[in-house]
Amino acid sequence: MQEKEELKQYLIDHLDEAIEKHYLQVYYQPVIRTLTGRLCGAEALIRWIDPVKGFLSPDDFIPLFEEMNLSYKVDRYVIQEVTQGLRGRIDKGEKLVPVSINLSRADFQMMDPLTELNQAMRKNGLRWSLVRVEITESALSMDVAGGHSQLPPGRL
Repeated sequence: MQEKEELKQYLIDHLDEAIEKHYLQVYYQPVIRTLTGRLCGAEALIRWIDPVKGFLSPDDFIPLFEEMNLSYKVDRYVIQEVTQGLRGRIDKGEKLVPVSINLSRADFQMMDPLTELNQAMRKNGLRWSLVRVEITESALSMDVAGGHSQLPPGRL
């Protein structure tokens, strides 16, 4: 239990450093069209490769940062990395596929993620057809007393 709490505090204390020093890395999960078997897109996934703690699972930090209203920092970083990466592929003449970026519902409380994305798209001279936005939510929970569903922060 204490080890888990120490890890949480470490993550909170080192988030800005991880962003600045690129310990956070964007990985791209291919999206394959089942009918043709062809690559039709990619999903941007964040990973934390820490010099002290090693590989950190997104399950270690994403829910924590959503709870602490810090996920906007990670998502802002992903927006920058993805749009710069797409610009780099264009500049090299490489094939492009649309990339999905996940934004947390909590992001909308701390920043305007769509303005951030729009600015990054303009800065890198990208077409909107190259980026897809997904809003992530936690699993659906049931308000037993009220009898209706509610969506807490997290994934859908």
